[in-house]
Amino acid sequence: MILMSPYSRIFSYAFSGPAALQKFTALSAGKIGLITAIISALGAIALVYNAKHSDEAGERYWHMATPMLLMAVGFTMSGLVSGAAVVPALATGAICFYATQGVFFAMPATFMKGKPAAVGIAAINSIALLGGFVGPFWMGLMKDWTGSYRIGLITLAVPSLVGAGMTLFLRSRALEGGQGAAPQVRAAEQG
Repeated sequence: MILMSPYSRIFSYAFSGPAALQKFTALSAGKIGLITAIISALGAIALVYNAKHSDEAGERYWHMATPMLLMAVGFTMSGLVSGAAVVPALATGAICFYATQGVFFAMPATFMKGKPAAVGIAAINSIALLGGFVGPFWMGLMKDWTGSYRIGLITLAVPSLVGAGMTLFLRSRALEGGQGAAPQVRAAEQG
């Protein structure tokens, strides 16, 4: 569960991504900084666009699961490809992470209200922060054991896939319970 937290992926990327980019591409530190800044700017745009589109469509689950699946592809590919091809692969993983954030933090309000919502959100953040420690630790451990960032990057796909699966499971449960995705968004906006 800790490795599935969003912070395990983003902290793993934030701490190891620039070093992995430099190792795979042999670009200067200045160019790596520029690439990282561009990726972050694109991530901010993706965050706003995906959250806005989720609100407009009245749907949360696919707006979470789709970027998580693309994130898994991006992180897997970043561990498998070489040279300049690492840049778009790693960018895909990072940008898709950012795209999930607005929707992720809007989802708890769709099925938790009042005091349980406060406790649930606190639990989510506690687990996420612990994941923020575990993720970078894992990346460092994989780098030490294998001498490369490749295995660590590939394994970042696992929490993304598990998270996407959990999101789609929650969607199926909501549909079984007679609640479509749209009523949940409307209920969250009213509550």
